Amino acid sequence: MAQVAFKTCDICASAPERHFCIDCEQCFCENCKGLHTRQKTTRHHEFQESSQMKIIVNNKCEEHGEDYIFICETCNVPVCSRCMVGNHNRHRVSNIREKFAASSSIVKDEIAEKLQEDTRILNELEKGIDTYDCQVKSVINGIKEDEIKIKQVIDDIVKKMIDDVTMKTTCEKDILVNLVAATKSRIETATALEDRRKHLDTERKNVAVIFDMKTLHQDISKIQIGVPPSFPSIEYKQNVAPRINFLSCFGTYASKPPKYKESPERYEKRTDKNGRSYIVDHHTRTTSWDLSKRLETKTTLTDPRKKFAICNVYVSK
Repeated sequence: MAQVAFKTCDICASAPERHFCIDCEQCFCENCKGLHTRQKTTRHHEFQESSQMKIIVNNKCEEHGEDYIFICETCNVPVCSRCMVGNHNRHRVSNIREKFAASSSIVKDEIAEKLQEDTRILNELEKGIDTYDCQVKSVINGIKEDEIKIKQVIDDIVKKMIDDVTMKTTCEKDILVNLVAATKSRIETATALEDRRKHLDTERKNVAVIFDMKTLHQDISKIQIGVPPSFPSIEYKQNVAPRINFLSCFGTYASKPPKYKESPERYEKRTDKNGRSYIVDHHTRTTSWDLSKRLETKTTLTDPRKKFAICNVYVSK
């Protein structure tokens, strides 16, 4: 009679197989695959996920050569009609079609449950992304608003400084302009007196000319000699101090990373107090003697659809 064996790694023969090496045609667990890909001769071998491989099962009893028609729920193995009157006599059995229908219903419910949960998660993710995008835009807008405020402060300071410079330099410049006008006036007067002197040089020399020259001399003595001015000066000295920390003028923002929940591996192999190995399904919170029948161990002990015996109640670590 054929037994449905617990599929383990072909290398270590203890851990559950997860990968199939196409080149070696062997099943590998996670650790053995890592060792396999690190060896020079096998580093380029191609692997396929064992879950994607189609499992070939013998539908005939190896002992009697008949088709399997029942599942022995006591032994958790398929049996033929002759097995039922032999080694499995008086064992509790179920029809394969009924077992398939029950398993199909369980798988359907599990898929629907996962689809519903993932749909809910997808909606939360999309909503969370929209909320996060709004938060990012709000932060950016806040930074731009601070930029406008800081620029306005700088513009006000610059305007005040320019107005102050203009006010202080206007008075000094007015004094220089008045000095220029007075100097030009003296030059024009002196030029006119020089023209009178040249005219007297051409006149006949008599007493009247002497009196005119004396009058010219008196007019010249009335002109005050200009004094060289003391010119004002102004200069701008740029600040050579260290670069201004404009960041201190802006607000601050805090980015909080999400906390992702760590999910354990679904199947875990354990040993009971008698040394017998069994499988723990963390997703369905059930236990089973055989990992190959993990689909049938979907339900708990109280589920009426349960067909395969469960070794004990699920206990999480």
